Amino acid sequence: MTPEQRAAKEQARKEREEAAFQRKMAQMDKLRAKSKFNYATAGGAFIPTQEQYNAAIEMEQQGISVMQATALQGAYLAQTTVSHDVIHVVNEYRRSLPTL
Repeated sequence: MTPEQRAAKEQARKEREEAAFQRKMAQMDKLRAKSKFNYATAGGAFIPTQEQYNAAIEMEQQGISVMQATALQGAYLAQTTVSHDVIHVVNEYRRSLPTL
């Protein structure tokens, strides 16, 4: 097989995968349109705890710069709700720490 044939075969494979992905996304959009489930508020919204706030600060001190940590800090200081997805990132970090 020549390099041109390999390149053409690889290009065809990429196009097939892209077309399959587009079909899958269209199917998901179609199912979501029929659904009564509210995807925007799926996890709920919560006021972060002091422990979560401290973990978010520790994340930044460790050089883990994530938008969720900053958002959680702001929500804690303002005592406003933040998406469950934001809290989840910080909680996963907390769980990864060794226990004493």
